[in-house]
Amino acid sequence: METVHVVAINPYRKGNKGKVFSYNIDTYDKVIGSKEIKKMIQQIRGELPIDGVDLNDAQAVKKAQERLKSELPFFCPHYGMFKNNVRRQEAALPESFLFQTIIDVDDKEYVEKAIEKARELNCSSGIWNGSLLHLCYSARKKLHIGIRMPIGMTIEETQKAYCEALGVPYDESCITPERMIFLTDKDSEIYRSKMWCAVMPESEIQARRKAFLDRGLTVDGRGDAKVNSLQFTVNSNDNVQNNRLSGNYDTGELGEASEKNLIAFDLFVQSAGLEGMAIDTVGSRHSSLLAIMSAGASRVMSEEELMKVVRTKMPSYYQEDDCHQLIHDFYAKYADSSKPMSRDVIRVNALAEQKANEVKSEERRVKNSNADGNYTVQSSNLQVQSSDEDYPEPPAMPEKLPKLVELLISRTPEIYKPAVAHAIFPPLATHLWQTSFRYIDNVVHEATLST
Repeated sequence: METVHVVAINPYRKGNKGKVFSYNIDTYDKVIGSKEIKKMIQQIRGELPIDGVDLNDAQAVKKAQERLKSELPFFCPHYGMFKNNVRRQEAALPESFLFQTIIDVDDKEYVEKAIEKARELNCSSGIWNGSLLHLCYSARKKLHIGIRMPIGMTIEETQKAYCEALGVPYDESCITPERMIFLTDKDSEIYRSKMWCAVMPESEIQARRKAFLDRGLTVDGRGDAKVNSLQFTVNSNDNVQNNRLSGNYDTGELGEASEKNLIAFDLFVQSAGLEGMAIDTVGSRHSSLLAIMSAGASRVMSEEELMKVVRTKMPSYYQEDDCHQLIHDFYAKYADSSKPMSRDVIRVNALAEQKANEVKSEERRVKNSNADGNYTVQSSNLQVQSSDEDYPEPPAMPEKLPKLVELLISRTPEIYKPAVAHAIFPPLATHLWQTSFRYIDNVVHEATLST
């Protein structure tokens, strides 16, 4: 099936900046291939004189170049269509979101290095693998890098993470939905992927939309998830925030990460497509952690719990202010425990719980085995080794049972009597001991009875 390309463009010189029209990519190619645009670009770059402008008057030349630049045709990289062809944020049609964005490199001295770095990231094993869609010199011979957004990441998150990986300053003016880019000539185009301004397969579009919806965002990654004020009361503590910003991270009070959360983190690393990669590497660790949280890690553990895990899994990045600020900002903006978890997150959470229980069972087995092998140890030593956290002996069956229950279990093997009795007579429930679980709504409940 042929790939469809769509672009929201105003192909006219001196075109109305408030108007864009949806065309096939052929219109885009026709504009950048025109002789008029090529001449304008050469004049803007000082390669050709501008009619009626004194070349010896630097200020006049600069003003004329700015005027020419403002007259260039332009396009909008984020959306393929705007309602009534009006280039406004609220008019951007969510269903036409292209899941791509453009990074600006405004430092001329870094342009060639950025081109090399963008290609390097495109061939890396991280989340930017295969992300490069377009490389093009801007009107001023700076650089525009078109990239595919990682699944689940918003325009803003993608811009920040890619700029960090690229080593260039982040420009917040590049993240608006209605952002426009002035077109340059065909010779200014360095690289173009066949997926630049392409409509992706329906299955991939649905997966990407679902990733946004699971975070409480719109299908095009806009909006803010509501935050549970009770859940984040602890995060408003001034001392905690001051410590984060100053880089004084006290690991003593934080405690250790639970086995379940450590396992869950590893599973979300897989979900984010980062398995086997060095996620604690300078240049990519910000985007890696962002991808892991977006994959669902923030749904199954609190901010404090994730901090504990990151301290173990990404010890180098944990020491940086950026790490703590990233986690804090992500939870403040997107975490919402009132929203149901997606099936994938529920599956990962359940699998992590299962594996953690298996680890605990194995530890208890080893502990009991060691205890059996050391039967000569004095009782006083055994008392020292015991603690309130040891599991007590299973409760004994009541000495007197209802006549009917007693009759029905009379021929049941001793080991099965409790289970059969419970099944017959539910009030014989066993009171669970220090047992809690996270329900489907992500709220922790304490279990009290088991039949």
